[in-house]
Amino acid sequence: MLWMLLLAGCWEPTETSSVGMAGRVLDHTGFPITDVEVVSLEGRSITNSDGHFAVEYQAPDTYVSFDIGASTFRRNYQPADEGQVIDVQISRLHEVSIACNTACSGRAQWDLGGGLTVRAALSCEPGARSALVGVPTGIPELLCRDSDAELSANGDNWTIRAPSRHIEVRAADSESCRVSIGSIVATRVQDLAAEARVVYMGSASGDVAIKGVCDGIPVIPVQAAADVVSVEIVPNTGQTWELGVEGLEAVDVYGLPDVGDSWSLRLQPTGTTLTTPVLPAGHYAILGPDALPMDPASLRAQMSEQAPGELVRQDEGRQATWRVRIVE
Repeated sequence: MLWMLLLAGCWEPTETSSVGMAGRVLDHTGFPITDVEVVSLEGRSITNSDGHFAVEYQAPDTYVSFDIGASTFRRNYQPADEGQVIDVQISRLHEVSIACNTACSGRAQWDLGGGLTVRAALSCEPGARSALVGVPTGIPELLCRDSDAELSANGDNWTIRAPSRHIEVRAADSESCRVSIGSIVATRVQDLAAEARVVYMGSASGDVAIKGVCDGIPVIPVQAAADVVSVEIVPNTGQTWELGVEGLEAVDVYGLPDVGDSWSLRLQPTGTTLTTPVLPAGHYAILGPDALPMDPASLRAQMSEQAPGELVRQDEGRQATWRVRIVE
């Protein structure tokens, strides 16, 4: 008789079994959620004032699902459910802001235990920001269809980025080098006496700048693309510039070398002087703490008539800007 009712589409289970689920949808406090559409491949039910639903299903698809906010909840039948009216209690939901450092089209997925899983679709383009309203707390598993990516969470803020990789940094042997890979300080792991090299290791995601200070002298940063796992930095004797301004706790140095990638460094002057790496041919700007931002595209044009090697200052005090053009 049961199979005839199933074929007629008019049967509603009164308890959970391998052919249907009866239960209640509850919020994270245990309060019933009304007017939620609970579905299977064979049927649907709208929760009443008690959060109650009853939906039939057939093997192998013995589960029900429903949407709340950006989340799709799925409750799978388990043998321990037999003969029970199931309480499907969802987790606390919140809104997250997503910063996209790499592309990902796919979903975030949570396993809440007890046969309950959650999915939320997302699409992420590099440099863009997006949001999801109504997803569980906690860090989900990230599944991207066409790319590899990692998700990190800090409260209500997510970051999607390329997978982390280990980067080896080699530097000429010196008494003291401090090497950073992005914002992370690298670890000195090996001394290669035969090559007069020291090896540092660290992790990074995506494109990253490798910076270092060796024996108190900054080195020119190296830009490492997302597929680079080994780079070399070159310590040097440095060169000193007379800024003529006292009391500057830090300045930003922007470099547009004629060969290679552009770079930036934050350095600390000593009195009125500043020590930089030995600068190769190119165009360079030094910005005081309160100087207006520098437009790299216009830097070369501003110095087209400037004498090579001459450090020219514009404005005074903390708003000062210095420019210099280096030729071979």
